[in-house]
Order: sequence, then C-alpha cells, then structure tokens
Amino acid sequence: MKMLLAALIALGALLSPGTASIGTAAPQSPVVYQVPGITVVITSGSKPLRLLASPATTYLDQQFTYDCLSAAGCAVSATAKVQKLEAKAESLCAYVDGTPMPPACSDPSSNFEVDNSQGQLIGQGTHTLQTGINSLENGAPRYKVCPCTITYTIYDNGK
Repeated sequence: MKMLLAALIALGALLSPGTASIGTAAPQSPVVYQVPGITVVITSGSKPLRLLASPATTYLDQQFTYDCLSAAGCAVSATAKVQKLEAKAESLCAYVDGTPMPPACSDPSSNFEVDNSQGQLIGQGTHTLQTGINSLENGAPRYKVCPCTITYTIYDNGK
C-alpha cells in the first residue's frame, strides 16, 4: 500500500510542480510536489557524472533543506536508481544531515545498475538531504555514472 501511495505521489509530482523549499538551483532541477502532510522531491539526471576518486563521495543531486514541523518528527523515504557507465562503485547512499540513512548503503548488485531504498524518522527542525555514490577507484581514470533518478518522500503531519 505504501509503495502504491509513493508511486501515485511521484506521478503527481511529475504532472504538477509544487512549493517546497529547495536550496540553490542545481544543473538537474528537481521536481517538487507538495500536498498537506506529504512532500515529494524528484531529481533525474541524464548527463554522465565522473566519480571522484575513493574515498570521496560523488553527490548525484543538489543538497536541499527540509523543515520538519511535526513535534512527533517526520518520516523520510529515499529511493535511487543509478546506471553505471563503466563505473566500479562501492555504495549508493542517501544522507540526512551528512549521515547515511538506515539500513546500510546499498552495494552494487549488477555491473550496470544500482538501486537503493532507505528511510528514517527525523526530528522536528531543519534537516539536509542528499544522495551520493562512492567509487572503488583510487585515481584516474574517473568512471562515469548516470542516468539516475532520486526520489525523496517526506511525511510531515505538522503541515
């Protein structure tokens, strides 16, 4: 049921822009949709990105800030799908306030694509969200990833 709701919200986000607060404009501008209690942020990129050498994290989307209004906290779900173009990637991970979300970051299960789904409860207040991928390579050549899609769904009963 939650997957169906998330899919319907994501479809709505593609059809109707909303009004959530996003940081500075990214090369791949996110689509934002907001209804009372739910905010969806979708970023898609088709341009290949060069991975930074290990152990650095290459961020796939623009970091954005969300202000959780609920005294009980907010539930955050993050899903990502990344195509690896020649890349030797170690992990794909969603971050809240610079810390990986549970469960553990996903390890690539195939040579061509990495999927990830993470979620957690965040406390009332301002938080940052961003998704990144780590390379196994220590130097040049830097491998490429993307096309990619990242979707954050935030449930906030304070809105």
